[in-house]
Amino acid sequence: MIATTLARRPDRIVLPPELSGGIPRDVRLTAAGVVLAVIATAIVLGGVGAGTAIVIAHQRLVARHEARTRDAVSIVGVVVGVGPDRGERRLRDVRYRYRVGNRTYVGRLLLSERRRGALRAGQSVGVLYMPASPDVSWVSGYEPMDGPPLFVAPFVLLPALVLAAMIVWTIRRQWRLLEEGRAAPGRVTGSKRVHNDGHGGHTNRVTYEFEALSGAKCGGRYEVNRNPPPAGSAITVVYHRDDPRWNAPYPLQFVRTVQTRAIW
Repeated sequence: MIATTLARRPDRIVLPPELSGGIPRDVRLTAAGVVLAVIATAIVLGGVGAGTAIVIAHQRLVARHEARTRDAVSIVGVVVGVGPDRGERRLRDVRYRYRVGNRTYVGRLLLSERRRGALRAGQSVGVLYMPASPDVSWVSGYEPMDGPPLFVAPFVLLPALVLAAMIVWTIRRQWRLLEEGRAAPGRVTGSKRVHNDGHGGHTNRVTYEFEALSGAKCGGRYEVNRNPPPAGSAITVVYHRDDPRWNAPYPLQFVRTVQTRAIW
């Protein structure tokens, strides 16, 4: 048995006293856990704030558009030219001419090939302009709607909520494990240098084994950036009493024990 083997070695581990008391344990966040919780809160607030700002901006844009359309005067103009594609978005410069009183004005639109549709040079088009500023105009059916569209709001909010939920789940999982889990002596079985997809570069994947209270041999792994413990090193493992496959080396990164409760 692992416990017997450990007792014969000079590096045998003594279980930390804070893990020897009753269950559940009093658990608090570590400094890293507090930072992670603050980040999760900031992500939620930022996502809600950004989504709300998009909705408000869109509502204001719609109200301004409706007011502008209501006050605009409609006349007939003519397309005088369609320029070549511009930029990576391949937008085309559509120029149109209209006359108000004794003065001729030229307006411009930047449209994609899809939005440009059948607009051709020499084609008559409906033009709307503002009476107080005749040079402010647009082609009917191509009203300017600058600003983010409303459908962008969920795409800003949902990823923020998902990311925050993943952070909370990580903290809560460690919290439950330390609060309800059993402690057992374990031993490092080896380490391997692997590529770290999340942050680039490499990290060290450490594997370990331990024996649960039932006598079942279990194992796990964790990652460290530098100085992995050598094979055979003694460690403390915390595992959930109902599922030993749910385990982690002690101490945990985001939670810590406060005190040991008396066994009732």
